[in-house]
Amino acid sequence: MRILVIGASGFLGTELCKVLRERGYEIQSGVRRRKIETEIEIPLNGTINLQSGEKPSLIVDVSNKYIPFETDEAIKSMSKTILGVAKTILRSNESWNAPILQTTSYLQYCPRELQPWNKYSEIRNKSLEILKQSARQQGSGIAELIVHDTYGEVPRNKFLDLCLDAIKTGNSFNAGCGKSVINLTHISDICTFIADQISSLTSGVEKEIKWDFKSSDTYTLKSLVKLLEEMSGKSNFVNWGILNNPRREVLKVWKIPGAIEAFNTKISLRDWLARKLSTGL
Repeated sequence: MRILVIGASGFLGTELCKVLRERGYEIQSGVRRRKIETEIEIPLNGTINLQSGEKPSLIVDVSNKYIPFETDEAIKSMSKTILGVAKTILRSNESWNAPILQTTSYLQYCPRELQPWNKYSEIRNKSLEILKQSARQQGSGIAELIVHDTYGEVPRNKFLDLCLDAIKTGNSFNAGCGKSVINLTHISDICTFIADQISSLTSGVEKEIKWDFKSSDTYTLKSLVKLLEEMSGKSNFVNWGILNNPRREVLKVWKIPGAIEAFNTKISLRDWLARKLSTGL
């Protein structure tokens, strides 16, 4: 079976391609800018050029572009890339008629009183609607995998990464009040879940499905730091109360209407941290 992975060179896409290849699938690596000949360039607002007879059986879109500081220029850049890729999938799939899976963010489903969470979540919602339009036009299925906070071997300047870097370097960094809640899932668990769903996604049984993928590792930022302090023997690497934006505090893990909750994670954060700390990070 041939699977087109869009965002194949990214944090999640790199691991996903590895897992799918290990399962024996033929992978078409879709990237914004080709670095090797076997990669497939994904234009914005265009059409993906594949050789005759190479149409995919499934499209998996794990591409993303997130800029934390939402200046007008940043919003324009995110919108151009995220929506441009979605429109390219829409146009290309007119001739492929392939089912689609897209990873989305739990922030797109924040409670009504917090909406809109940010411009990024609005853009991602528009992208999802474009892909749903493609699926409806072609009569193919679409699946949405909602992911929460992720971690893995490649640092990305998220809160956990900043903590680990501070422990390693002896530096400290500024943070808010520490009440925010995060649910942490290792990317290999997400990729394994996607791989496990391939046969059902391509069978045509479900026309539209939505999974809310979580782990059992839910912490407030302060409780996560406490765990790190206990495991590392280091302290005072977070300067609490310096950054303050209560509108952006996630104080609970909210339930997402219409989503099937998926909890089949195998990697625990505590075990992963123990391995990282034992190797000096």
